[in-house]
Amino acid sequence: MSPSSVGRSVAWRGGDGAAHYSDGEPGPAGVARLELAGGTIVLTVDYLEPATIVGLDLHDPDPDHLRALATLLGRPSLGRDELPDDGSPLELRIPLGIKLGTRPLHPLVALAALTADIEEAPFDPFGLGTALLEAAALVERLPGEIRRLLGDVDPWATRGRGARLVLDADPDDVWLTMGPAQRPRVVRLLLGAAETLGGTDGAALRDLAAGLLADGTSSLLAAADMAPSPLPAAAAVAGAAAPAALQLVPALETAPEGRPTDCAFTFDPNVGVDEAGVLRSEGHLDAWIVGEVLCDPWLRIMRVRGSEPPVPLGVAPFVDDGSGLFEASVLVSDSEIDTDLVVEVTPAPLDVPVGGRLSAVRHACALGRAAERARRAEFEPTSVQLWMDCATAWRELGDDRRADAANGHVRRAGYPPRSW
Repeated sequence: MSPSSVGRSVAWRGGDGAAHYSDGEPGPAGVARLELAGGTIVLTVDYLEPATIVGLDLHDPDPDHLRALATLLGRPSLGRDELPDDGSPLELRIPLGIKLGTRPLHPLVALAALTADIEEAPFDPFGLGTALLEAAALVERLPGEIRRLLGDVDPWATRGRGARLVLDADPDDVWLTMGPAQRPRVVRLLLGAAETLGGTDGAALRDLAAGLLADGTSSLLAAADMAPSPLPAAAAVAGAAAPAALQLVPALETAPEGRPTDCAFTFDPNVGVDEAGVLRSEGHLDAWIVGEVLCDPWLRIMRVRGSEPPVPLGVAPFVDDGSGLFEASVLVSDSEIDTDLVVEVTPAPLDVPVGGRLSAVRHACALGRAAERARRAEFEPTSVQLWMDCATAWRELGDDRRADAANGHVRRAGYPPRSW
């Protein structure tokens, strides 16, 4: 995105000759991205405000595809604007995404934000299933010419996969996935899928919806008390045999379809963790995952020194013991005493995240997205704490605009904002 686009809508021509558009900088939770028309159109929206187009990149798309997008945005000149060859920005009088922000959101930008959740959120099977049901419903709401930009997306197959995940989920996950205000939305998704799919699955989905409509107040309150607090991926717990629920904040920019959601760590007595969740000792680390695993997770320990890239010290796969318990164990070398170590669960142990500022920016965005997901699930204390951590992360990066925006979410929830 052009550095000159802060707070205003601009267009410019890149060094490769492609046209680029932006309505402004992203907020504290970062962006969501959709590649359309085989990657010739890249749409990037703000995760929290998807009607804000952070970037629209046009790489010589097919004229029919460009025309369909121009009609959607109400900008006939899209891709044909006279842009300076030197890359300087042309200010746009009307924001590019102004037609997308009516309530409800246009399904295309709503799909972009939901796709980001599906790709990186630590969903349980029921949560992932309902997300896929919602994605299928959004795709079907798209006008035909816009749906064609998505390529070979099959809403029927997506809905069928989502239904299977929902029906196979642990009943306890149903209550842990949502607060009371989320129930009507989920019920609508289940009933819509039941009508479309029909047959045995349709009947089972209707039965599940009927169960959610029944009196589940006591179960919901119990689930709210049991809900784990999301923590950064580097978080761990001090003390021997002291398990903690961990909702993973993604360490990688791109992740597979699912991630484990609950992981317990135990350490030998020599292992300690500082307030930032960084392991600061030698020792033996064991980790367990309980429940269905939607990818092949690995336990990884990395050394982190200042702004240097992380250095992997040990990895181990999680192995199923046959009872649904997955276990991994990694030894930390004596030579790493007094070294800052980060503990992660990752589906890609050989993909080492970049260090320095880019890694810190990704972490701050991940905290913001986790905070918003916790808010939607009605885990307010967890959401507020994550927004505070997000504000701190942006302040440490020197980005006061995004730090203040994150603090605004804390203030709107009725809590005092983080101060420095």
